[in-house]
Amino acid sequence: MWWGGYAWGPRFLVPLTPFWVLLLAPVVEKLETGAWRLHRSTAEPNAGAAAPGSTLGGVILFWMTAVLAVISIIVQASAVFMNFVNYETLLRTLYPTDWNDPLAFGPPAQSLGSLLDSPVVGQFRLMAQNLVANTDVAWLWADGKVLWLVVLTGAAAVLTLACLLLLWWVLWEDDGTGWRMSGPTLALVIALPFVTIGAWVGEVSRDPLYGTVGEGYRAIVGDMCKAANSTDAFVNVVPTGYQIPMNWMASDCLSALPTFGYATDSGEHPETTLVMDRLLQQHDRLFFATYGVQPADPDNTLERWLAANAFKSDDKWYGDYRLLQYATPLRLSGVQEKTINQALLGKQAEQVTILSSRAPSVAPAGEPIPIEIKFRLEAPTNQNLRWFVQLLSGQNIPLAQLDTGPDDNYRTFSTLPARETLAENAGLLVPDNTPEGEYRLIAGLYNPDAGGARLVTIGGPDFVELGTVRVVRGE
Repeated sequence: MWWGGYAWGPRFLVPLTPFWVLLLAPVVEKLETGAWRLHRSTAEPNAGAAAPGSTLGGVILFWMTAVLAVISIIVQASAVFMNFVNYETLLRTLYPTDWNDPLAFGPPAQSLGSLLDSPVVGQFRLMAQNLVANTDVAWLWADGKVLWLVVLTGAAAVLTLACLLLLWWVLWEDDGTGWRMSGPTLALVIALPFVTIGAWVGEVSRDPLYGTVGEGYRAIVGDMCKAANSTDAFVNVVPTGYQIPMNWMASDCLSALPTFGYATDSGEHPETTLVMDRLLQQHDRLFFATYGVQPADPDNTLERWLAANAFKSDDKWYGDYRLLQYATPLRLSGVQEKTINQALLGKQAEQVTILSSRAPSVAPAGEPIPIEIKFRLEAPTNQNLRWFVQLLSGQNIPLAQLDTGPDDNYRTFSTLPARETLAENAGLLVPDNTPEGEYRLIAGLYNPDAGGARLVTIGGPDFVELGTVRVVRGE
């Protein structure tokens, strides 16, 4: 987009700025012996030579540089002072935008008259419309609230540093002699930015924009950090709430958690699937957060990709947010398939044969178990069958369980092909307080439209044994 696209100015030119500044070196060199030296000696290296700043050309150069500096400061200060996103929204009313897919918007060719719609002019439009509501400074909120602690601390820091800079400038001599900063003064200069940042962080941490303790995304970050370890990663589809994990994960998580943010349609792009494939190969567990989308939403392509490639073990709501946990195929590396070949029969002539399963023999408490079930639908069915998978104690009490449709509810049994080998990925989250020991894994099917009746094996039980898993602690 010609105006930057939710970025103020040509952001890709920013890395070149230090190199462009180097071109000002000859200008500064000429001005160094001119009028701007204020108190300094006017003696020139070449006796009799006129100081560049004292000639007409030097005076013009001096004032051109000064005016350019003032204009630059005004443009940059006003851009920082105002919330440019508000003007971006205004631009999208001037140049029609498909709000269903705003990232695909391509602006028309611009004429010279369109320069009046540029952000440089637009930021002053925002000031004229509503100065307080459009500001984007740390000490003034959009509702008019002033953070006086930030104002006073920041002003004191700026004033102190300005006085020290002026003192250095006035007393410094070309031969390197002059005012020297003392140890305590140097410590003050170093501490001032940290004091100012600390005051600001303390004040804005209470802004609901950064989440409320124990609610929504902020609660997700807290719960995730309590459960996470160094072998986990975090993936999210919350593009409008990135500021919450960015501000709180570093303090809530004991170790850095690799974080990847996407949009709901990112699963359609090969670049995303390459990254996700790598995550499944390198991490034991993926935490996955969403906002404003329901489970099995077909538009949430990333969740659909995870349903086909990972093993969902937990799904919890936090208001409009969800936190899911997935086991990855990493824990199934080297695990042999266990042959089962047991048929499950339903009252509506449904018949599903469980062919085999794979699950790790050892699982740490507090972490998910990946379970792969291979099965075959013996004949087409129109019944809405659902899977259940359970981890049972010695007293046959379910310690962990999963209830899901095929492919994590992205498909139904009525759409599955008959007489083909299919796979269902399931996961179980072992409770953190589970005692060490051997536990049974079972799986089966039930029909919610028939009163929850389970399909039964020929021998009578309404489930099949997938094997056992030994739960360990402290791993």
